[in-house]
Amino acid sequence: MMSFIGRWTRASVLLGCFFPGVALTAAGAEVTVTQVGAPNFVPTDFLLFAAPLGTPASGFAEFSETLRAILPPPNHSFEPSSGIVPGAAHAGPYDRELSEGVAAQGFEESTTFTTAQYSNGTGVLLAFMLVPAAGAPQGSSPDFGSGPIIANSLFPMKFTADTFTDGVRNDATSSFDLTAISGFDGHSHIPLFNISSFDFASRPVAGAYEYRLSLLDVSGNGYRIVAPFAVVAVPEPATWAMLGIGMLFLAVMARRLR
Repeated sequence: MMSFIGRWTRASVLLGCFFPGVALTAAGAEVTVTQVGAPNFVPTDFLLFAAPLGTPASGFAEFSETLRAILPPPNHSFEPSSGIVPGAAHAGPYDRELSEGVAAQGFEESTTFTTAQYSNGTGVLLAFMLVPAAGAPQGSSPDFGSGPIIANSLFPMKFTADTFTDGVRNDATSSFDLTAISGFDGHSHIPLFNISSFDFASRPVAGAYEYRLSLLDVSGNGYRIVAPFAVVAVPEPATWAMLGIGMLFLAVMARRLR
């Protein structure tokens, strides 16, 4: 699995607060968001969709192209070593930027994906945006001189993620720290991307999948997120052709026996 957030490597309702175990809707999926402590930031604009990621042979270059297409210049830019970074100053609200970018690129949201959409350079992305919670402090960010921010004092944030298949972990944990933004008081918004495919799985099989994420600030406040989806096997075209020939043969034989 790989997870990309704003400036670090490796759906949709804007909420001011959460109660433990709130289920949100992303293209029909129940994305369960459980609040931990009293975070001063909110995850929003949840999306599940298939898109090009690339392969180990390509260095997953296609994934950076996907991110640049979803959050394009001038409002955002991409750095190979750190992912999406702020571009030109732009005003919010930021809770629809991901949805609008995914729709503009024609990536279809779903909760059911074929094995072809989960292999050979394509994978399933869970995307969402972090925005300041109601009552968040005011300060500077790359987007404005003063406005609601996810304050630098909340960083580093710890991000971890796993992929489960039929209730069993099927991908090694991704774990890293989100860091404060230099030169400003905090972030106006942070896009997050969690991805996986058979290229990362220990068991490349169809089944019931879940992304299980944890995002906690320096004081241990944050969220645990579970995003379920299905990966289903679809017969190859040659298999469908053989099935079609078989059905036609049976129909002809049935007529002859009448």
